[in-house]
Amino acid sequence: MPRFNLNLPPQLLTIGKTLSSIVMAGALGFILLYFGLLSQHVAIPPLLKTITLLGSLAIFLHFLEAIVAICFNHSTRSPWQVFSDTFWTGTIGLLEALSSDQP
Repeated sequence: MPRFNLNLPPQLLTIGKTLSSIVMAGALGFILLYFGLLSQHVAIPPLLKTITLLGSLAIFLHFLEAIVAICFNHSTRSPWQVFSDTFWTGTIGLLEALSSDQP
């Protein structure tokens, strides 16, 4: 399998990782809010349903990326570290796990 080379500035990677982590935390928060309102039998606004659906999709896709990152990991990090990093940061974490310059 070819290894990927990240030719992006470190600041751009940091911004991407930070934004992705914030979006994932927000998605988890919206899902918790949705199920909290659902358990209290409160009418759920359509916008919240849509946001929760998109958040669930993002979480599922990040989970799949994390599984792929574990399977094709070229670094010496433990599988749980790779999974956690890729789950929270998404494609950037996956590309880092597949790149050859990771410790």
